[in-house]
Amino acid sequence: MSVSPRTLTRLTATGDLPHVRIGGQRRYELEALLAYVARQRRGG
Repeated sequence: MSVSPRTLTRLTATGDLPHVRIGGQRRYELEALLAYVARQRRGG
């Protein structure tokens, strides 16, 4: 999956993509990414 860092930052800031910070880095759960993609496919 190719997503720009700017897009990830925006999605994280708006709360659309939950994350965990570990050592100053954002980590995303695969399930959260898949759920986001599924919502987008449904038009959400």
